Amino acid sequence: MDLPLARQPGQKTSLEGLIRAAKRADVILLRMVAEEKFLDGATAYISADRPQMKEANGAYDLRVPPDGEPSKIIDTLLAAFDEAGATCSSCDSSEAEWPAPLAETLTARGYTPRTCALAELAAYVPPSPTDDQLQIIPGRAAYQELAQIYAQREEGAGNPSPQESAQARVDQVDDPRVDLFLARRDRKPVGLASLLTLGNIGVVLDLFTSPTCDDVAVLHTLAAHLIDHCMRAQFEQVITRFDPADARAPFFSGLGFKVVGQYVRYCR
Repeated sequence: MDLPLARQPGQKTSLEGLIRAAKRADVILLRMVAEEKFLDGATAYISADRPQMKEANGAYDLRVPPDGEPSKIIDTLLAAFDEAGATCSSCDSSEAEWPAPLAETLTARGYTPRTCALAELAAYVPPSPTDDQLQIIPGRAAYQELAQIYAQREEGAGNPSPQESAQARVDQVDDPRVDLFLARRDRKPVGLASLLTLGNIGVVLDLFTSPTCDDVAVLHTLAAHLIDHCMRAQFEQVITRFDPADARAPFFSGLGFKVVGQYVRYCR
């Protein structure tokens, strides 16, 4: 189920609407690799091919319907994953704020809250230095290199199954609403940026360089290319999200992104 954006005619999308947009972006990606299952008080996304992969299994639109019981909602949700031999790695509420009974029930079931900071591009500041010689191509023009750089990132993050996670990520971003920009140097992938289009909102998905690339100009060039694309697309708003303690936070701030709010996701 798509979450509607809260928006008034002639106005920018509200903070609550931007949070819904961020969650919708996740749902769009999950639909590429998982089966959608509607339950009472939740929507489950379960991957039969990758039942234990956190990127491919999660729950969204959690809520308490009239006369609904929070404990029963969560138990029914987890039972659906158990039946498929899968693990529900994360849960997101339908609203910006969690209903307290659902949050308490998830905590009792072993989930922990994780804060996601939401940032909006307020006043773009072009990064410097950049590399005019860097080759940037559409990511779909080089699927093998796309999988390669995702695997490099997962391996650098200590993922025990980097190749499998990379392929899941490649499958996710195959949605036509996703734009991919692959940076190459000496015919090798060194960085990636991606963006998902939701009407007049652009949601930044990825912006990173290979763990073996220590040239900051690569990241700057990718960022400039990404924001230039957003300007040409005439997005009214461009958003991204990250952990408040993420090392990328100062970089996004330097580009002109301003943290406008946050929301909580429950994870295992």
